Amino acid sequence: MTSKKHLSFQCDTNTPSGMPFHRRLLCSCDRLEVLQSDHFIEAEGNIITKEMSAPCFVPHKCCDISCHGSMSLIPNVTESIVVVTERGRFPLKGATFVCDTFDSLTKATIDDNVFSGVFPASLSETVTYLFSEEGLLLCHHISHKRLGSSKNMYAHTLEEVSKEYKRNGPINILLFTTAEREWETCHHYIDQEVFKRKKIYCPSGGTKPLVRSSDAIIKLRHLASAGKARKPENERVMHDV
Repeated sequence: MTSKKHLSFQCDTNTPSGMPFHRRLLCSCDRLEVLQSDHFIEAEGNIITKEMSAPCFVPHKCCDISCHGSMSLIPNVTESIVVVTERGRFPLKGATFVCDTFDSLTKATIDDNVFSGVFPASLSETVTYLFSEEGLLLCHHISHKRLGSSKNMYAHTLEEVSKEYKRNGPINILLFTTAEREWETCHHYIDQEVFKRKKIYCPSGGTKPLVRSSDAIIKLRHLASAGKARKPENERVMHDV
């Protein structure tokens, strides 16, 4: 949890509207219940459901040059999206921007999601899964620092964490692996093109080695002498029976 606060029903309705990943508890004299991202409290203490959109940076204004107003974020109730973070999976709604001047609606694009720090698993216009950069970064370090750890294990762990907080449901392993690779590729190009870091450099081969391997395992070419003994008398020969 990034913050610990006591919220009234008025604050609960307004404050978490842009923070669907906060863990909230309904506490009373006879009740202790975990609230989901779309659960909110009425004045009478009843739980109501309110659609929540995936977090996304809101543009300053719409594409109309005559627009002088601003835009706000609203959920797209017809688009269901699962957002996976380092805290587990969260079933949310797609992000849509509404113009305060013309009341026009604009659906968030893949570029908007990536700019907001959540990566899709494909370039399809229909987005069903989004994976947060923090969750992918944690997976990257765990799988590289901890022997025997895998992306499948990490995804299953997030599923178990989600079940503890009543957010039941699977995490698509194939989409998770694809998003993690896209995120690594994006960071590689940022390091290479923006920061000008020479990540592929060999002290002996320079910037253009003959062989490259992403897992740092040196692979040598097979020579004609491979597998042969140095001395002919040590050569083992299989005789025909």
